[in-house]
Amino acid sequence: GVARAQRLLVSQLELPNPGPIEIVLGRLGSNVEGLSIPFSGRHARTHIWLDPALRGGTSVVRRAAEHQYAHAVAVAAGLDPAWGEAFASWTVLALEGSPDDRTLASLASRLAAQGTGLVASDFDLASGNAAWFAFLNESYGPTTVKLAVEELGRGGSDQAALDRAMRRGNGDTVEAALRDFQVWSLLVGP
Repeated sequence: GVARAQRLLVSQLELPNPGPIEIVLGRLGSNVEGLSIPFSGRHARTHIWLDPALRGGTSVVRRAAEHQYAHAVAVAAGLDPAWGEAFASWTVLALEGSPDDRTLASLASRLAAQGTGLVASDFDLASGNAAWFAFLNESYGPTTVKLAVEELGRGGSDQAALDRAMRRGNGDTVEAALRDFQVWSLLVGP
């Protein structure tokens, strides 16, 4: 899973490499499939903890590895935790082709709350912003996903960052893209 995510995010999209990764397998409890902890210092490396004991076997562990590696890339790119969660969820969607039950619930919640805009402090809604990345990928291509991650990672207003990404990617404004996203979400939502 880490190798697949690395090929997509670092090799293809050319996003920042999070550096050395150490994978730890162990029981995490509370239905936690995995977590990513970046460490700094002389021997800085990201630790990815995965729970291989969860139901679903290797496919669940693979998805968790993809998700957690995407979190490491998101941290390296400077994304805040909410956008990092959306990006990690999108990465698994892009690699696996379909959502698991938890991601499906997050996407449904996000699509049901379109009126709140893309900025969300609630992690379930933030995770559902994977739909935004899916829309960007389908409508404008993977380069626009990369540009969105780069611009969001620079900080400042999310609205301004997404506008810069859209203008760099295809010359359009984020407002025009949001209108298209609304129509897209109506067509693919169910």
